[in-house]
Amino acid sequence: MVNDKTKKIILLMTVIVIAIMAYLVHSPKFRHYYKGTQPKLVELKNRAIAAKGIKIKSEKRAKSVQPALPEITIQKVKIGISLPLTGEGAIIGNAVKQSLEMAQSETPQDTKYKYEIIFNDSNGLGKSIEENTAGLITSDKVDVMLSLMNKDAEIVGRMTDGYQIPHITCAYGREAVKEYKYTFNHFPTPETKAKSFIKNLEDNNIKIFSIVAQDVPYINEILDAVENEARENNYPIYNKVMVKKGTSDFSKEVDSLVAKMPEAVMVMLEPDEMEFFAEQLDNAAEDVFVYTSIDLLHNFYNKKLVDGAIYIIASDGDFRFKTDFRKRSVLQVPLCAVNLYDAYKMIVQAYEKSAGSVKPKSDVIYEEIYTISDFPSASGADIKVSLDRTIDSPMIGVKIEKGFLKYE
Repeated sequence: MVNDKTKKIILLMTVIVIAIMAYLVHSPKFRHYYKGTQPKLVELKNRAIAAKGIKIKSEKRAKSVQPALPEITIQKVKIGISLPLTGEGAIIGNAVKQSLEMAQSETPQDTKYKYEIIFNDSNGLGKSIEENTAGLITSDKVDVMLSLMNKDAEIVGRMTDGYQIPHITCAYGREAVKEYKYTFNHFPTPETKAKSFIKNLEDNNIKIFSIVAQDVPYINEILDAVENEARENNYPIYNKVMVKKGTSDFSKEVDSLVAKMPEAVMVMLEPDEMEFFAEQLDNAAEDVFVYTSIDLLHNFYNKKLVDGAIYIIASDGDFRFKTDFRKRSVLQVPLCAVNLYDAYKMIVQAYEKSAGSVKPKSDVIYEEIYTISDFPSASGADIKVSLDRTIDSPMIGVKIEKGFLKYE
């Protein structure tokens, strides 16, 4: 226990401590010291706050200057074609160009690759086609080539085989692709042409017909198919006249036809020979009988000589295609415009279906094109690639009136 003496000592010491503290608080020296240190304390506090703020800003700045992610570059697929954009054949060349541009404009925005068409003007000259193709392959580094008609198809086919580049053309007959491994031909087959011809005879109630044909490989293909189709459908061929390339005197052939006067004649001649034959036939008979030609009238501009003829021709497109084409062009849809429109779409399909995200090599695309089937053609039919690298398409019969083709 704490005795009374100890209690008194503790109490006294407490009073002394309180008195000393009271003195110090009211002392002028103490107040002067307090005032001197207060700004330093505030400064230290402000420095701490500022330091914290700088740290926060630095962290934000560090986040904002993080290196940007690299932009995704979409790989480009280049498609090359040499067309007669000036000179002979410019009307057809420019119309085909417009059909390809129409196909390109319809390419979806979300494709794996970007598709570019490079057009070169051939001026209708074989030498220019060869030079243009060489430039497209070696300088422009095209991935796929397109071409128009047989002369171009042979030049481009030979060159693309050398570089193993896929090539789609629109040319008469299987001869256009027979020798060239990397070439596909999108044009009605001889069998399709023959079936269309015989059906046209049936539609016009014609029972017998004669043939005038030029002895060249791709015409012979059609001729063989027509003769086979006629036999299968019990259609007798009244007579068959074969002429050589370069023939200008058709007097014997015309006399033979007029003397026997079949119900119809099927004429398969190239443009120069067609000019001579049609003029001589027109002079020999005022009432020209039903006249049917396959494929070869398109470059024959004096069609008034064969008024009333029915021209069996590849389809100029379904209603949708023709409507969209005519919004862009005052030109008539030409031969092969639909076919090369399809060809562009097939190329896009082949690349988009290929596996992986890296642009495939040409041999992969070649195989992809080879496997195309049930493709919705702008002709209105579903088409496919055959084992012989032909891509068939439907034919239509167009009547010639006053020198013009009268499409429906």
